[in-house]
Amino acid sequence: GRLTNTKVVMDLGPRGPTMLPWTVRGLDLFVAQSTFVRKHHLVRKSGVTVITVPPIIDNAAFSAPEAQLVCDSSATRVLSKVSKNVVTVAYVARLATQKGPGMFIRAAAEAERLAQRNSSLRFRFVMAGTGPLRGHLEELAERLGVHITFVGFVPNDRLQCLLLDIDVFVFSSLFHESFGMAPV
Repeated sequence: GRLTNTKVVMDLGPRGPTMLPWTVRGLDLFVAQSTFVRKHHLVRKSGVTVITVPPIIDNAAFSAPEAQLVCDSSATRVLSKVSKNVVTVAYVARLATQKGPGMFIRAAAEAERLAQRNSSLRFRFVMAGTGPLRGHLEELAERLGVHITFVGFVPNDRLQCLLLDIDVFVFSSLFHESFGMAPV
């Protein structure tokens, strides 16, 4: 950018501040996706101008009324129906270490143990997403004796149907999310 006399802009995702100060030379502007990144001490110390542009979310597409319209047929459903006294608990994110899917499975195993002591508690655990840890996570669930339904990748046009079928959404990230898209 400096050689061609053009502005140089860097998108500061969640790992952006950890790359500083090595990346600031010649930068004219940082684009941060959250105030967490914008106010990070290394970003402020760099002296580079920062603007915040949060990710755009279509709230209407993921609203319960919209989901009920779109997901009324069994063909659009991701999960099968269960009785009303079963609580469906779901993890929806990449199956990568930093997102904490192993923590979700360990918590599910603990909840399962509680349910065995209390006959009024019944759970269904679901993991939606793909990633390098899937095989390890399946082994962990088996080793801990908890049944997890792995549904794999769910495209955005069917994600609202999955969300409509769950009772509890778990966000088990193990690191500071600059702007966690999954809970939004």
